[in-house]
Amino acid sequence: MICGPIGEDLWARIGRVEVKGNIAEGNSTMVTYATSLEAFKVLKAHQNEQIEAEREWKERTKRHGNAN
Repeated sequence: MICGPIGEDLWARIGRVEVKGNIAEGNSTMVTYATSLEAFKVLKAHQNEQIEAEREWKERTKRHGNAN
């Protein structure tokens, strides 16, 4: 979920931004403030690594009869 500008801080001249009720669950990533494109790419790469690790873990446990 992206609730803020990526790359250019379009909110720089806004005095107050309030984000309420947003929840990031599981392997999701939530960006709620202006973020550089480089930082966003790091977050996405980390998210992808986590998703792949979870997928591999589920596959291993499934093969061994321990799937949840």
